[in-house]
Amino acid sequence: MLRWCAYCQRFEGEVPPFETYDVTHGLCARCKDRGLEISDAEMERVQNIKAFQSRLWEAGRSGDQSQAESLLGLSLQMGLRPIDTLVGLVTPALWRVGRLWEERKMTVFEEHRFTAFCEQLLALVALKTPAVSGGAPVLLLPAEGNIHTLGARMMHIWLSSLEQNAHCVFPGIPVREAASLVWSVRPAVVGVSISMPDQLPQALELEKKLKDELGPECPPVVVGGFPVKMGRVAGSQPRAGESSAQMLIRLARERSVENFGKAL
Repeated sequence: MLRWCAYCQRFEGEVPPFETYDVTHGLCARCKDRGLEISDAEMERVQNIKAFQSRLWEAGRSGDQSQAESLLGLSLQMGLRPIDTLVGLVTPALWRVGRLWEERKMTVFEEHRFTAFCEQLLALVALKTPAVSGGAPVLLLPAEGNIHTLGARMMHIWLSSLEQNAHCVFPGIPVREAASLVWSVRPAVVGVSISMPDQLPQALELEKKLKDELGPECPPVVVGGFPVKMGRVAGSQPRAGESSAQMLIRLARERSVENFGKAL
């Protein structure tokens, strides 16, 4: 589930159960410290964000990509960070679309149209997201054959919002080329995204090839994606109470500290 602060209206990360993108509301640490009072202006902002979420849904359903830029501008005016909009609002909408498709309440064409709108919104957000430099980056690679890259690209934005240097290559590239890229970039962590269970062998082949070629210098490889989240295939094994995305973030931070220590 996605954790969302009911007061300041910000995305606060993931919480179990991880196999759903439903939203659970609570209070972030900042809002807990200041008490439970909420001003009229803050209440109005909550209502405006709810209305914005409805507009976002209708624009996606209609496939009107021309609204993407104006909606992004509106979200920024309301004080939403790009990560709030993408992960906190767009991801639950995509999850809802997937469930409607599975229930045969939405056609493949309608699902593609909604996804195309989200792709446009994501591209605009990427243009407004400053690149983070310094330190070994996180390298995000959709598995070979994976053309569904929204998840990996959103992870890129998420990492950037945490001031973590990251690179995302999409769509998926052959295992041999991916291994060469890892060799040249020397990332702190490699994240491999799969969208279908039959892409897991390519992800595991890349991990094996990296370990064979780089030995002890091989960075951690985190395999995640929709089939892993849903428990349909076994990807990387995060700690208890930790999603694959949180595992990726944790390893990136730990490896950054290790690399800093070596530099000293």
